[in-house]
Amino acid sequence: MPRDGSGIYTLPPGTKGVPDTTIESSKYNAFADDVASDANAVRPIIAGGTGASSAAAARAALGVTSGATQVTNYDSHVFETGSFYSLSTATAAPLATNMSGTAVVLNADPNYVTLDAVDNATGLLWTRHKTGGVWSAWALHNANDKLPLAGGTLTGPLTVGGDVTAVRSGGTTGAYFFGNFGKYLYFDGTTFQLAGGGLTAPAFNGPLNGNATTATNASNAYACSGNAASANVSASCSGNAASSSSCSGNAASANFATTSGSCSGNAASASSLAAGTSINCADFHTTGNVNADGWINANLGFRSHSGGDPGFYTWSFTWGPPLTLYVSGVFVGGVSITSDYRAKKDMHPLSPMWDKVKALNPIRYKHKEYTPDKLKKAARNEGRPFIADDGIERWGFTAHELQDTLIESAATGRKDEENVLQSPNPMTVIAALTKALQEAMGRIEALEGTMLVQKAAR
Repeated sequence: MPRDGSGIYTLPPGTKGVPDTTIESSKYNAFADDVASDANAVRPIIAGGTGASSAAAARAALGVTSGATQVTNYDSHVFETGSFYSLSTATAAPLATNMSGTAVVLNADPNYVTLDAVDNATGLLWTRHKTGGVWSAWALHNANDKLPLAGGTLTGPLTVGGDVTAVRSGGTTGAYFFGNFGKYLYFDGTTFQLAGGGLTAPAFNGPLNGNATTATNASNAYACSGNAASANVSASCSGNAASSSSCSGNAASANFATTSGSCSGNAASASSLAAGTSINCADFHTTGNVNADGWINANLGFRSHSGGDPGFYTWSFTWGPPLTLYVSGVFVGGVSITSDYRAKKDMHPLSPMWDKVKALNPIRYKHKEYTPDKLKKAARNEGRPFIADDGIERWGFTAHELQDTLIESAATGRKDEENVLQSPNPMTVIAALTKALQEAMGRIEALEGTMLVQKAAR
């Protein structure tokens, strides 16, 4: 080869002649062939060439772009990075007019090309992309499709995904928003006005969304969505109202005197409910007493505490059976008071309880301060533990020992069960004690009989 990997030419070995030595034809011919090969090969840039055998390859090697290359077919033309033009007869052009533009070949890969072509007659910009060897359709970029920062008219619908802020300085005749039939909304410096009047808090005869001192809609079925000191409506009030006939939201007072109003939300007080009517509330809060001559129904159970804050001790009863008591989600016991034979099956006399009752461990004890993990937040907020160390002596059993000695239903839960405080089942203990007492009575009676026989024999 006439040149090395760096493009440097060196003579073949044995080329140079030696004085007083005959020139050998083989060495001379090898040198001549090497020169011919180098002369016909691509001249490297280091030797003053372009490093390429074509104009396109030379431009790529030298890092220059093509200039004003004519395109006759936009689909089949092999684009280079640079400028181009086409006449009105070009195939696959965006328009049958003279075009000029620029092409960018990404990373020298002809399968990824971006074209920007300008119509020489109108100045409109068209773009096209080749991705993975596939051309996209031409797309028009028209500056007239965009509204200017100031002025301009939008003739079609406008969809906005975020907030819209309209700002206008002074004036009472300029409209903020136009609607049909000449209606418009503007601000007069004090209140918003609708079509020159009507949208003021003291006298409003339509739907009110926002904050108002008074919203009187007694004669029409209008709705008040927002905060109102007094919202006397025959439909519904969504928001905060001091007084509302039908209130969905938070109300300081919800007075349903003559109709079956519906309260969906929080109400501080619901009074004057006529007989036979009802109030349906998601959360009903009251600072006073709730008196009912009929039923109070709750699908999920009852919970009691001022404010109903889940960070405080709250209680609820549910029916399993038995009737179970939870305090802030911690099971603390149940009440089973039914003993009707109609609710029992597999009834048999108890087996002897003498040994089991002897194994029971009656204890005397005092409460120590204890709060389950789930109730520690409530204990901090309340400022007191769930069970206090009151120093009072008590008698009883440990629940898990009753289960170990008698049966599992002798107490609720299991020892060390999470979110459960075990409680004994008195009926189980009473039944065991009664059975053991009967056994003791039988033994006593038998002993007495034996003693009478012995006495009579003397």
